[in-house]
Amino acid sequence: LPSETCPGEKASWAMQPDGSYLHQVSADLDAHWDEHTPRYCSSVSGGKDSVHDLSPPGPGTLEVTIDADPGLRPVLSLRSDCEDRYSELDCEVASSDGATVTQRVRVNAGATVFALVDQYIGTGTFTLTARFHPESTAETCPGEALAWVSETDGSSSFEVSGDFADFWDEQSPIYCSEATDGRDAIYAL
Repeated sequence: LPSETCPGEKASWAMQPDGSYLHQVSADLDAHWDEHTPRYCSSVSGGKDSVHDLSPPGPGTLEVTIDADPGLRPVLSLRSDCEDRYSELDCEVASSDGATVTQRVRVNAGATVFALVDQYIGTGTFTLTARFHPESTAETCPGEALAWVSETDGSSSFEVSGDFADFWDEQSPIYCSEATDGRDAIYAL
């Protein structure tokens, strides 16, 4: 199985109508061996695991979700180096058998991200769903340039709409001290 050892099964990214990329795969952990141990979930060892290379097509946000059968409590570990458990970006054990585990990380251009799905308790199959959202030009300075629209009365305006779900908390306003925590977007006027 390609997902048995590092570097793991390579993601097949499919572009979606909203501009994101999707990769989805199902596997049975019973068909795998115990070869990898997560670092931050170090109490987890001895479970069968599956390895997936989710290296994204550019900078942005990578969201990985594991949906497990009712008889399986999975562990999801994200790493920047498949073989090195100390390169772990995040690790989470599902709260119960059959529970969903989701992790979200920001990735730079050229980043490598490996998902290790480990068996904490039980047996069964899982579905790994990875969604990559390319970074918006509004994520970092100098920001996304907005086009001014001339109105009939001689004034100008612009309109912005969107969703902050794919943005990160990186900027802090100087004069709005109460608004220093939260996701932000940058627009050049």
